[in-house]
Amino acid sequence: MNIQAFGEVLPRYENYCELDKQVKDKFGIPALRFNVTRGDNELAMRKDMAATAAEMLESAGAINVTTFDQADVPPGTANHEMAAAQCTVLFDGSTLHGWQVLGVAEFEIRDGALVGRSVDAQQNSFLRTVEEFDNFELTLQFKFDEGMFNSGIQFRSSVYQQETTVLYRTRGNRLIERVVSEGSVYGYQVEIDPSERAWTGEIHDEAARGWLDTYEKEPVQQMVQADTWHQLRLRAEGDRIATWIDGVQVADLVDDERSGGFIALQVHGITDPSEIGKEVHLRSIELCTL
Repeated sequence: MNIQAFGEVLPRYENYCELDKQVKDKFGIPALRFNVTRGDNELAMRKDMAATAAEMLESAGAINVTTFDQADVPPGTANHEMAAAQCTVLFDGSTLHGWQVLGVAEFEIRDGALVGRSVDAQQNSFLRTVEEFDNFELTLQFKFDEGMFNSGIQFRSSVYQQETTVLYRTRGNRLIERVVSEGSVYGYQVEIDPSERAWTGEIHDEAARGWLDTYEKEPVQQMVQADTWHQLRLRAEGDRIATWIDGVQVADLVDDERSGGFIALQVHGITDPSEIGKEVHLRSIELCTL
């Protein structure tokens, strides 16, 4: 006789599934590709299951009990649903239902996309979700005009209820004291950076601590082109934050300063008149709670 044990693989950001861009079935539907490995928890669980099974059999009177661990068998031979992620489309493509404007920039819907347009103002503006989120995976597509300064996607963000003094960290790792006015948006931001410095996908703590990811090491030079749709994937789970641009991972940050808040599109304030009227576009905005 024998006993077989089944265990569940804990959700980890390294494990994911995606549609294969090359392989399709006979109906032309992309195949589903799984990327999964066992972590330390699963390896320890396998040993514990074997020891527990042996103890149960021996307690029942069995003799010559041996255990085995088929660690060479890849994950996925027996699957079931552990927990259902709740996914929702944040933008319906036709209305701003569920969104709120903060600031003076112009926002509109065009060709099924959210469009933010810069105006002659130095302060940043935002189009935020009314709902707030903590642990989630967000995917969206973005593009921007040639000559735009920069933009970004806020998450786990809030609004200062009073004037606040903060210590801001620059990319040169210098700390600068700043006074932030009441009503300013603060929180994590995924940078969208059209310039040659190429900081797109890195994490910035807006109106607060400044640059959080890669300021102590060489940045990932994730170049993005103007007037071209690009894919952003953002995963925020507990204190772990990771970003991907066009499938290339950029940020992998551990930070527990903020646990929840709204999501927003930033339109950066400008000082150069040539940047008036520059636009950033978002579409296919989907969020899955974790």
